[in-house]
Amino acid sequence: MFAALALAATACNDRVRDQRGVWNLYAIEAALEQGGNVAAGPTLPGGLPASDFLTQSSAGQRALKVQRAFADGQPAAFVSSEIWVNYYDQIWVQPIYAQGVTADPGTRIDPALLIDVGPESSFYSPFWRVSYAVVGDVPGYHSTKALLEGASQIVPAGMKTCPLRPLDVTAGGLVLPPPWEAWNGSITLPSFTEAQADLDNEGTIETFGVFDYGRNLFELEVEAHGAVVEARPMYLFAMSDGTLATDEPRVLGAGEVAIDAANGAPRPRFGGLWRVWKANLPATAGAFHGAEHPAARDAAMRGGGDPLDFEGRFALNASSCFADAAANAFPQGCVWLDSQQVLESQLGGGNLIPTEITQTGPLVLYGKQAVSPETL
Repeated sequence: MFAALALAATACNDRVRDQRGVWNLYAIEAALEQGGNVAAGPTLPGGLPASDFLTQSSAGQRALKVQRAFADGQPAAFVSSEIWVNYYDQIWVQPIYAQGVTADPGTRIDPALLIDVGPESSFYSPFWRVSYAVVGDVPGYHSTKALLEGASQIVPAGMKTCPLRPLDVTAGGLVLPPPWEAWNGSITLPSFTEAQADLDNEGTIETFGVFDYGRNLFELEVEAHGAVVEARPMYLFAMSDGTLATDEPRVLGAGEVAIDAANGAPRPRFGGLWRVWKANLPATAGAFHGAEHPAARDAAMRGGGDPLDFEGRFALNASSCFADAAANAFPQGCVWLDSQQVLESQLGGGNLIPTEITQTGPLVLYGKQAVSPETL
């Protein structure tokens, strides 16, 4: 009996392991080349097209794809470079090192950032504990082993969200997706640099690209097996017939937004890691599209309003508030589902269901303003 139970448990664990998946930019790029999908799992059996995450120009240049969302009732946008399926409380931070002549960051030298976990490792994550290594007046080290042996001091420098990227995936060419491209907004791109690693500890130095989204985009949660990255909720709407609205903007969970003192631009302090939640909708709910409801679209323009502010935004009472007869009350007459607080109060906890999907999603637009970047 015990042998049978052990065998059954092993088979169960194997099935769970088989259903796990992680897609970083290297895996997403490979799927893009084949015209394939990523993120397949119980919630999305067919996955999502890799082209939802990366774009490719006619010249072959690949770049991150901007995705629409609403956050705290405002238009927002994010990019995503990693997706995990069935990874529960298992995403850790990893060490990354910059080098300087002295402990003064102004003396940083040019060698690439150093890491010891590459994109093929099951321990890879885009979340890094940054350290500043004092190496003195030397050309700089090219492996963490040599660095740790040779540095005179290691200075903690906080935590950052910095996905590894193939060198041919750039931060260039980021644009707002339709129909928000009409805003002609200048999206502030994430800075990018390079990191090096001696993954086999045999002197073979590999170079990886790095996107730098800045500090304080995630928090750590202490679990029995250590500190892991805590995920905020990202809501994906499910229609009353069970269809997932994957082509519509998501709703992002609430978080702190700082303001850049230099230029007044927003700097969200969240977006490193999201847990996708299904938000089950009643039959009365739906997303607004101006082309389908021209009277409401025109009503939104009264007083200089912008109907694009509502494009793709879900309303609980869409069947009534989008109607031509109700145009005089648009948009005030709609119960908009555009923030975590509203979703929790209007739909209730029983209709908000966490899924097995987690993903990165640093914001590049918040409240129709480009997000101010920080650099490593």
